[in-house]
This record gives sequence, structure tokens and C-alpha cells, in this order.
Amino acid sequence: MFSDEELTSYGFTPYKHGSGPVDAAVLQAAHTEYKEWTPADLPGIRTLIDGRSIVDATQWADVTVRTIGRPLDETASGDWPGGRER
Repeated sequence: MFSDEELTSYGFTPYKHGSGPVDAAVLQAAHTEYKEWTPADLPGIRTLIDGRSIVDATQWADVTVRTIGRPLDETASGDWPGGRER
């Protein structure tokens, strides 16, 4: 994950869990801690785009959850770095 300093250097404002309201979020990485997130981690969220198919949509009952990706298979061989398939 990017540090706060790295995000700021790219012109983004780092978000801290629960620090303020959000309308939507895009989950694009399969970090373990994201699997445990709930709407309480993103107050006010209305839409979650899950790009790795890792969240449990039942935990997001009042949120529109759209899954547009799938988890990377870390053991698969393929064209991606580290032997991961697309």
C-alpha cells in the first residue's frame, strides 16, 4: 500500500478509516485487511466497486456492491509478474 506521503506526492488526500463521509469506494487491491472492512470503515458509503471479489457483500446490506474483477491466483502461471494470471 502507498504511504500517506506517497499519496500526497501524487496529489491525493489520504483517507483514514472513519475520518469522514464517502459516497463511493473502489477496492482495487486484495490486501487481507480489506476483507474485514464493513460500511463502518467508510461512513456514508453508498457504492462499493470490488475489483478483486474479496468483500462479503452480505456485510454491505445497505450499500450497492458491484464486483468487476476476480482475485489473483498467486499460484497460477501466466503473463503477469510473479506468475499471476489475469
